[in-house]
Parts: sequence; structure tokens; C-alpha cells
Amino acid sequence: FIFRKEIFDFIQEGEELVVEPFKRLIECDRLMAFKHEGFWRAMDTLRDRQVLEEMIERGQMPWRLDGGARAAVAP
Repeated sequence: FIFRKEIFDFIQEGEELVVEPFKRLIECDRLMAFKHEGFWRAMDTLRDRQVLEEMIERGQMPWRLDGGARAAVAP
């Protein structure tokens, strides 16, 4: 997600972002979406990070647009 700082005006304590605040944003015609056709993978958990690091170690980095050199994984 990409937000402006005003997003906090739409979030009340204890709410899930994609439920109540999104509903209010939709009602105010303030929510937009963009369909991304490229690579995407969440990195929400330690396992997600490990999978992405393994991809880097194998030189499989579909998120790179330049096809550049291999990256090192930071500890």
C-alpha cells in the first residue's frame, strides 16, 4: 500500500486497515488501485524473508528491472 499521511484520519483504534478504514475511503471516493503486472511477493513473515533470500542466493531476482549483478544478502 502507498498512503498519504491523511490515512490516519480514516483509521480508528482497533480497526483492521482493509475493513473499516477502506470502507470509509471508498465512501469518500478516496481509494484507488493500480494493477501491477510485474513480480510481487509479500515479506510479512520470517519464512517470506527466507524464501526471498534463497531466491537472491540463486540469482533469481525477478523484481530487478536492470538484470544487474547479483546482490549480497545482509545478515
